Amino acid sequence: MRDWDTVLGMSGWGQSSRSAYDMIEATAAIVRAMVRSITTFMAPEWFITASAPTLMIAPVVGAYLCLSGAGLLRKGEAAHFLSDISKHPATMHAVGAVAFFTGAGLLSFHRHWEMPAEIILNLVAILWAYEGAGMIADLARLKSSLGKSRSANLLLLWQRFSIVIGVYLVIVGAIGSPT
Repeated sequence: MRDWDTVLGMSGWGQSSRSAYDMIEATAAIVRAMVRSITTFMAPEWFITASAPTLMIAPVVGAYLCLSGAGLLRKGEAAHFLSDISKHPATMHAVGAVAFFTGAGLLSFHRHWEMPAEIILNLVAILWAYEGAGMIADLARLKSSLGKSRSANLLLLWQRFSIVIGVYLVIVGAIGSPT
């Protein structure tokens, strides 16, 4: 038996009469308590408070930002992505349309600007709408700039920043309190 099993009250992990579901629930409760205590210590209440729609949308947007950021941070992936998308105008147009409608739709339905999470969520929506509009409207100019190494470096910088934003939005969605 390990010491941490005793501390957490989980002695006999896998050997007790409790079902696997109960063990997962107990582990999840411990993780939630740890995250809540860490974020409560680190962030004032207003920093994790948001409107009810924001609390529902924030973890979805946050998870997307984390996953897409992590995917493009792999070595050479950003340059490869930019090279591939600039070679296929139809793909660029389709991606631009999805980005524009996602950003514009989020802005249309999420009209809260009071708390930090709400402002960040709306700024991400504005960026997506702007990015999508640029991919649709000014394809030639965008294609010429995507081939430059500066574009890949900017994309990598944005992906690092988007992971931080994504983690914040996931935390707000997970433990935030409604206004």
